[in-house]
Amino acid sequence: MRPTCAHEARPRFLESPGYTELAAEGVGIIMTDTAAQYRAEAFHGDALTFELALADFHKYGFDLLYQEVDDKRGVEVARLKTGIVCFDYTRRKIARLPEGFARRFEQEQGGQV
Repeated sequence: MRPTCAHEARPRFLESPGYTELAAEGVGIIMTDTAAQYRAEAFHGDALTFELALADFHKYGFDLLYQEVDDKRGVEVARLKTGIVCFDYTRRKIARLPEGFARRFEQEQGGQV
């Protein structure tokens, strides 16, 4: 998985309930770590679909899970996990995960978070 593709998928995913990386219920979010597992080849110009889900919530954030699939071949190309924490850009400190954040995605994803 090319990191630029995943970094484009994340803001699009956040837009579904009306968030941005700088404004999610009064806090921003920052990526703290990443892990990738490559499962098949992909090439420049391939049409790829990203499925994203939230997991492993804790008081300061969560994990964002990505699955990349080649549209034409139907083959899983990669899996990626990014650790996300909430951040108060005014105070320049890590912030607590807002209570409504997980609930909002739960509603968007039909109860699956």
